[in-house]
Amino acid sequence: MEPNHPFFALLRASLWGHAFSPDPDTDISSLYKELRAHAIANLAADTLAEADPENRLLYAQTAAKGYRHWYGLMQVQQDCFRVLEGARIPCCVLKGAAAAIYYPQPMNRTMGDIDLLVQPKDIDRAVALLLEDGCTLLDDRNPRHTILTKNKIHIEVHRQFATLDRIDRARMMDDLLFSALAQTSRQQIEGFEFTMLPPAENGFVLMEHINSHMASGLGLRQIIDWMYYVHQELDDNSWQNVLCPVLSAAGLKKLAVTVTRMCQIYLGLREDITWCQEADDALCHKLMAHTLMQGNFGRKQNQTLQGTMRVLNALDSDLNFFQLLHRHGCYNWKAVRKHPWLKPFAWIYQLCRYIRKAFRNGLPIGTLRKASRQQKKNTDLLDALEVMRKDPTL
Repeated sequence: MEPNHPFFALLRASLWGHAFSPDPDTDISSLYKELRAHAIANLAADTLAEADPENRLLYAQTAAKGYRHWYGLMQVQQDCFRVLEGARIPCCVLKGAAAAIYYPQPMNRTMGDIDLLVQPKDIDRAVALLLEDGCTLLDDRNPRHTILTKNKIHIEVHRQFATLDRIDRARMMDDLLFSALAQTSRQQIEGFEFTMLPPAENGFVLMEHINSHMASGLGLRQIIDWMYYVHQELDDNSWQNVLCPVLSAAGLKKLAVTVTRMCQIYLGLREDITWCQEADDALCHKLMAHTLMQGNFGRKQNQTLQGTMRVLNALDSDLNFFQLLHRHGCYNWKAVRKHPWLKPFAWIYQLCRYIRKAFRNGLPIGTLRKASRQQKKNTDLLDALEVMRKDPTL
């Protein structure tokens, strides 16, 4: 899509309160479908209703459903803070409400799950207290976080956050976030209170979130989170003196510059933010095409193709094939948790798992060929952005 496509005209109108005057032959339903694929339909509900009054009820129902989930999630989040703060456990929210706070209407930011950061030394006690308060353990196998659930809301209690390709960089950035837990600020949205990181660290989290989904499903929701943050927090002075050193150390400077310039070209971010002018506009166009192709968490891609691409992406890492099989086998094989002596055989379990999936999905060679071509394009884009990383979802 070109920047003047009706989809981007609709988005710019919705994001900044501009008028939207589509041509009579504009297919509003296709624009709505694209918005839903990126989990940003709530942002444009009012604009859609004005442009397409015949379907006003549909857009109102979509917004109402989103608002119900939003309120439910914020209530669970406030319950979590009540428990952890009562136990004097330092914590803060990552993404979610800490991104929504930059939106003109925070309730229009679609919420997924709750991400909480606590000190590694506190995570066992934090999880135990949340379980006592009515949460249910969903998954404790991921080395980055423990997943709980309450009222159908997922809660990820993080002991790590950064998914950078170099371990030293990831540890350095995680240490930065843990140190910032002593400098959090209390915020309020619609009567719900929470704590969030200082602006620099919060900006790193939002850019690292984009980075972490480059291979597994980058959508416009993550891009818009970053854009609204930049609009409020990141003028030329703040970029140069506050966030640029952090993102440079993490290897994310070029990605940040490119994403920000892309927001100016396509989404209407103000042009007086000049620190991104060094970006290659052709690379911005490639990144937007990549984003539109994937959708929120990759929901626009065929799931078989997406899964195959994730495996190929992981094989590009510094792990060899058997290390990769072993790591994912330890994660996926439930028997290992009960019988640790099975751990040396986890690679066999994972290999059999891949084979079963290949036969069940059919045409594995054709899928592999298509995935390989797409993975090559993705790798070229990551190289151009100077971003190489591991997929945290595998």
